[in-house]
Amino acid sequence: MTLTLTGENKFALNEKLKEIKNKFLKKNKTAQIQILNGSKIELEDLKIELSSLSLFSPERLIIIDQPSLIKNFKEEVEQILVGLGSDLTLIILEDSLDKRSSYYKYLFSKTTYLEFKILDINALTDWIIDYTEKKAATINIADARYLIDRIGFDQYALLNELNKLILYNQVISRKSIELLSDASITSTVFDLIDSAFNGRYRQALNLYKEQRIKNVAPEMILAMFGWQLNILALVKSWSPKYGPINAATNLNPYSVTKAQALVTKLSFIQLRSIISKLHEGDLKSKTVSFSLDDFLQNLLLEMAL
Repeated sequence: MTLTLTGENKFALNEKLKEIKNKFLKKNKTAQIQILNGSKIELEDLKIELSSLSLFSPERLIIIDQPSLIKNFKEEVEQILVGLGSDLTLIILEDSLDKRSSYYKYLFSKTTYLEFKILDINALTDWIIDYTEKKAATINIADARYLIDRIGFDQYALLNELNKLILYNQVISRKSIELLSDASITSTVFDLIDSAFNGRYRQALNLYKEQRIKNVAPEMILAMFGWQLNILALVKSWSPKYGPINAATNLNPYSVTKAQALVTKLSFIQLRSIISKLHEGDLKSKTVSFSLDDFLQNLLLEMAL
C-alpha cells in the first residue's frame, strides 16, 4: 500500500503521519519504521531499500520525505511503485505538488492521496473547542475566534497557547488570552491592510517582509488576508436593524472596532475588487505555477494607490 501525504497544513499532516505510525507499531511490535530523506539518497539506493526484506518483522513501513528531490524519481515513479512488495507500506511526503504534472496525476490516481489544507475560520474554531473539551477545559466561540485573531491560523502556535492557557485556568477567557499570549500574524496582517489602504505602501511592505523573515508562508498570509477582508466587508455592509454585530457574528469587539475605523475610508467597490482579486490569486496558486509572494506584494501596492 502506498499513501501520499501533502499540503500546506503541516500540523494536520504530521498528526495523520503520527496516527499511521502508531497503528503500524501497535500491529507490528517488533517492526521498525524507516525514514528516507529525498535530498540525501540516490535513486538506486532507494530502490535497494524498497526491495529489501526485513529480518525482524513480516511488515515494513518506509517514509520517503520529498522523493521528488531524487533525480529521475518522478520519471520512474510508476515503475518503482508497481514493483513494491505486499509486505511494504510506503508513505510519500511532499510539501507541494504541481497539479499540472504527470507526477501529481499518478500519485493522485494510483496512491491513497491525502491533501491537508489550512483550516478556514469555522473549522479552526471547532478544532479549538474540541481540543479544549478533550483536555477537560472550556472556551466559548467568541473567545476561540479572539484567540485565532490574536495568534493566527498556525495550529502549532495555537496548540502551544491552548496548553499554556489550560494550565493557567481550565476556563479559557479573553482576559486570560490577553494576559498570557502575544499578538501574532493576525493582528499584524490587519496592520498591514490598514497601512496599505491608507497609502502607506512602504510600511505595509515592511510588515509583509517581516512575516516572511519569520517563515510565515505566503499561503498563511493569504488566508489571514482573506479573513480580515471578509471582516471589513461584513462590518461595511452591516445594518443596525440586524442588531449588535458582535452578538450576531461572534466577532470579538476589538476586531470590529478596528474594522469600523478602517471601513469608513473604503467603498464597497474597493472592497469587492480586492476580495475578488485575492480569490483569483488563491485559485491560481492551487491550480497553476504561481508566485504568491509577488502577487501579495503587488496587491498591497494596488491597495495603496
